[in-house]
Amino acid sequence: MKKLLQIALCAAFVMSGCDFEPTGWDFQLDLGCPYGDMAYCDDWPDNGVWDPPDTTSHNDPNDTTAGTQGYPSLGDVMWAESLFVVVGQKILTSKDGRSFLVNEWNQENQTWPTVERVIHKANRYIAYLNNGRVLTSDSVPVWHRDRINGPLDDMRIFNVASSGSLCLGLVYSPTAGYGLCRSSDGISWTGCQAPRSVWMQDVIFDGKYFVISAESLSTSVDAQGNKQYVTVGVVLTTPDGEHYRSTPTGRMYGLSRLSWANGFYAGVGRTDSASAVYDLVVSEDRLTWSQLAIAGREARAIATDGIHIVVALGLDQGLVHIDRQGLVTPVTVAGLKQVNALVYAHGQFIAAGNGAVATSPDGLNWTLVWQSGGA
Repeated sequence: MKKLLQIALCAAFVMSGCDFEPTGWDFQLDLGCPYGDMAYCDDWPDNGVWDPPDTTSHNDPNDTTAGTQGYPSLGDVMWAESLFVVVGQKILTSKDGRSFLVNEWNQENQTWPTVERVIHKANRYIAYLNNGRVLTSDSVPVWHRDRINGPLDDMRIFNVASSGSLCLGLVYSPTAGYGLCRSSDGISWTGCQAPRSVWMQDVIFDGKYFVISAESLSTSVDAQGNKQYVTVGVVLTTPDGEHYRSTPTGRMYGLSRLSWANGFYAGVGRTDSASAVYDLVVSEDRLTWSQLAIAGREARAIATDGIHIVVALGLDQGLVHIDRQGLVTPVTVAGLKQVNALVYAHGQFIAAGNGAVATSPDGLNWTLVWQSGGA
């Protein structure tokens, strides 16, 4: 039955090869570069030959599109311990996804840093800010300021996922570049490394494995002896942040966002740096990926319930719904501006954007449930 489902999935999407044979943990991620020493041991090309995708937050304080017209930008949403938590320039919480409470954590400063990501770990919520600090709460809506402990003072976490015993964080430092760190509590980060020739972009946990979208760089030499660089989109799977399996997605670039639900994986990423087209890729086993082109510049978020897929397009282009047969349906939600975050949890989709939150049972029919007054 699983083989038949995979064959059907390959037929439904534009494929570049379907391989149903699983591979072992045969990929050794080169973590030989201690984080902070990238200038010494890095093998990436100079002078912009490799233009990696932008993995910084869409809530960057220098981003003039965030929080425009007085609306607070909202950039991440999660469900844990019977609570939805939406974060950005405000923190919202809800038990049912319909009634949201605003957690005013920094009322005295209207230019507060933005919360980029939020997780639940060790019986508390941890919200990561774009200035490298964190907010923690073990009794919402009360939040406390804290700071992460890591190898560099200017390190910030731009994507993070948590299992029962481990957190994996994708980190960025202006002085050291990008890296991967591990943590048991979400606050103290150790084992930070700069993977050589692998650019990690998003990480999720599927209940058993961490799944990381990445862009891998390889080199070759042509007949004239000139070095050539080739990028390949890959998905890395790891149970512990140390042992990896690498699977190509059939794309040149990595995936900017990943989602998982009910044994079904979906990701979205740019087709190239110039075109107004994004690729949706899907898989039922993390090993075989099929893809479908979607019109729309800058896909910012993706969520799936295993049947429906919802992608948020940038520049106020709204949402698109994709079913398992590949049918693409544009969706407009009145009052919902610039969706930056999507999640499927507790039987519903939640979309968070600039100054508004909406919910949907199927990704097609949406209800606006919270809207800022614009102040």
